[in-house]
Amino acid sequence: LLRKHAKQLKWFSRSVNKQGFETRVVEEVRRFRQAGLDADELQHMSENAPDDALKARLEDIALLSRAYEDRISGVLQDGEVEIAEALGSLRQTDLLQRDKVLVYGFDITTAVINRMIAGIGACCAQMNVYLPLPPSDSGDASVYMPLAKAVGRLEEELRQAHASSARV
Repeated sequence: LLRKHAKQLKWFSRSVNKQGFETRVVEEVRRFRQAGLDADELQHMSENAPDDALKARLEDIALLSRAYEDRISGVLQDGEVEIAEALGSLRQTDLLQRDKVLVYGFDITTAVINRMIAGIGACCAQMNVYLPLPPSDSGDASVYMPLAKAVGRLEEELRQAHASSARV
């Protein structure tokens, strides 16, 4: 896909033939997809970019993301599509409506995991998420700052999914 669209690239045009570039681009597209950003959203972001360099980079990533989406559409599925379809199906059933769900973890959650937790939380009767986060005034709270930020992102994802959330 990269070689096929090489002439359309602006920011990445001179890097197409460099060793390891394909791997880096695939990782970049994958990270955006895991964050829930598809080609349309990337294109929209490029149109609102504050500078020309960011605009060109986002346009290239949107172009490659669109090519990837078109290539797998109806033929293949990646993890992001599988999760979206599973959560969409879950919302259309009463499978978890009367159930209580427990999520237990001890580490930072990713955007994909947050979307799954929030999607399930919006469909079940009750969800409890247990993460070991000490009070912000404890002596070692700074060690847990990355986890605290991850919890904040999870809470925002829960709000957007209209799933109840309360920190205890």
